Amino acid sequence: MSILTGLRCFNSAIREVSVYNLGGCRWGSADFVVDSHPWNTLPAVTAIAPNLVIFQAGIINDWDDRIPLSTVTSNMTTVINALKSVNSDVILMSGAPSEAGVFASYPTQAAYVANMKSLAYAANVPFIDIWGLFGGTWNSSAMNDPLHPNQTGYALIAGYAGIAILDPSARSLS
Repeated sequence: MSILTGLRCFNSAIREVSVYNLGGCRWGSADFVVDSHPWNTLPAVTAIAPNLVIFQAGIINDWDDRIPLSTVTSNMTTVINALKSVNSDVILMSGAPSEAGVFASYPTQAAYVANMKSLAYAANVPFIDIWGLFGGTWNSSAMNDPLHPNQTGYALIAGYAGIAILDPSARSLS
């Protein structure tokens, strides 16, 4: 039995950059490792075999739901290894701080970011620290609500991530 998971058509004579945004509402790291169907994220993204994946891993939902750090590490490691197996470069990127009191405390958020950074070093992949870019606290001028960046916040993230991607010396490398 064959199942078509997707079709990507392109003209090889025209240079292009394809950007895919994969995720789901309230997803945590466990949602990225589901592989029971070819259309689930992990099998789909490995079938696409992108050149580069910037992976936030559902870190914000994991810290809000207090998923054990060992589980988060295992889930992220599964995704990193799957992507490396299809020769994709991987960059881990933390999320922006969510508002403490409404969501997880800042010390809890800091622990998840530190865990992600340690995993990046252990997996020998770069790490982009968006949480640190925002100063480790919720910034009302850069956020739409207690959880989501606004246009200003996304512009900060895009600029910071762009520099890290284009200038490898700007990243936290192991």
